[in-house]
Amino acid sequence: MEKTGKRKELLLLFLVIALLGALALNLTIYYARIDLTKEKVFTLTEVSKTIFDQLEDQVQITYYVSEKLEKYSTVPENIRDVLEEYKAYAKGNMQLRFIDPDKSGLAPQVESLGILPRQMEIVERNEKSYTNIYSGLVIQYLDQFETLPFVVSTDTLEYQITRLIRQMASPEDYSIAVLVGDTTRSLEEDYSGALGQLRELYQVEEIKVGDAVDPETDVLVVFGNRDIRQEDLLPLEDYIVSGGNVLFCLEGVSIDMMRNLTAEAQRDSPLLNMVSHYGVTVEPSLVLDRYAKDFRVPRQIFGQMAWQIMGPYPHWITILPTKVDKTNPITSRLMGLDLLWPSPLMLEKRESLESSVLISSSDKAWLMKDQFTTDPQLGEFLLRGASEETESYPLGVLITGRFPRTLGSGTALGLEARVIVLGDADFASNIIQYSDSYYNLLFLENTVEWLAQDDDLLQIKTRSLTDTRLNKQDPEKTRSLYVTAQVVNVALIPLGVFLFGIIRGRNRRNRRKEVRP
Repeated sequence: MEKTGKRKELLLLFLVIALLGALALNLTIYYARIDLTKEKVFTLTEVSKTIFDQLEDQVQITYYVSEKLEKYSTVPENIRDVLEEYKAYAKGNMQLRFIDPDKSGLAPQVESLGILPRQMEIVERNEKSYTNIYSGLVIQYLDQFETLPFVVSTDTLEYQITRLIRQMASPEDYSIAVLVGDTTRSLEEDYSGALGQLRELYQVEEIKVGDAVDPETDVLVVFGNRDIRQEDLLPLEDYIVSGGNVLFCLEGVSIDMMRNLTAEAQRDSPLLNMVSHYGVTVEPSLVLDRYAKDFRVPRQIFGQMAWQIMGPYPHWITILPTKVDKTNPITSRLMGLDLLWPSPLMLEKRESLESSVLISSSDKAWLMKDQFTTDPQLGEFLLRGASEETESYPLGVLITGRFPRTLGSGTALGLEARVIVLGDADFASNIIQYSDSYYNLLFLENTVEWLAQDDDLLQIKTRSLTDTRLNKQDPEKTRSLYVTAQVVNVALIPLGVFLFGIIRGRNRRNRRKEVRP
């Protein structure tokens, strides 16, 4: 009987080993991964899986990575995983290589492609040293190649790779026109950050007030409305009714930075009157919010530039993740957005147009009308004296459909178009350095991408940007999570250990009683 039992155990062990061996062999042939994240951020999207079907020839991707980086970081392994998944879905249309520029002796050729080494600090046995490391991608298709000079994260890697492959397979440059509607400002000086962000992806052209807009332009961005006259509106309307997509960044109250933040209500703005025909009214008031950014000013301290924080400024409001349209890819994974001196919007339905609220203030917001106080030193005073009657105000809306012609002559309704109206002309200006709101430029980029109707790529980008840190969540949700964590860690876990000890001790005593003669 004992020999028979041992034989069965050995047979079972042999079968388990054989099964594991067969599974390992299958994994070398068939590619499979399980993504347990809520948003499936480690799984390629459909647009990335099918992009190779559009290619006439193979794509070659070379990952130039230093062995030293692989030794001290998990980044190369994560990048390899993404690239291997691309290869699995390429169906033979992709070649993949991994090369260490130093060991292969190809460093000079690699650097000529734009992949330059970066310095990395290494600490071993309490000794600090520095070494140069490479971590860049070269994507080649036919006689074209594109470079990602230094990749240290997979957050937007799928978006970058898919965008570059699509761009090489079917070259199509989106064109963006930008109009600054305030003559005291210029695109190069006052919106240089936004201009640089847009130029990385698009052909950008600045147009002047009153200039015609090329109907072939994919997106028109309008910053401000203060100096746009009635006779300047016709080119804008011609573009919209021809099917043009527009981002209107408008202000119901203009703030003059050169005159101590003097505020002036824009009650008779022709451009505001025009968008009111689309069902959007920009109110001549300011929205203040308890969820406010700090006002910062630069100071020289011991010969170095530093930021002095003057305290919360309720005119600079933070948009909470719970106050955005989660169904739109622009805001579905909002990483951050601060509006500076925003005005509330009123939305009315119009025939032939579909409209909805994109972003709103928190429920702790109130309005400042007529008598405008904008001094940052009075921020705390304004918060303490805020009205108890607070509510949420729409600050950004989107409109789609066939827009009516209200000027000139022609057909009553135009072609299908997209328009977004924000009650803020400063959110993408260089003023964001004072509010530390550089993520606003990403919001601008995503908005332009959606208006250009490149929704599939935008969904890749916003999906990979989900930020689950507690300090990036809705404050109410954050407090609830903190309380829950404290209850679990301080009360429930110790109580569970205490009860487990009592039960176990009781069981031991009972067993001792049972074995006594």
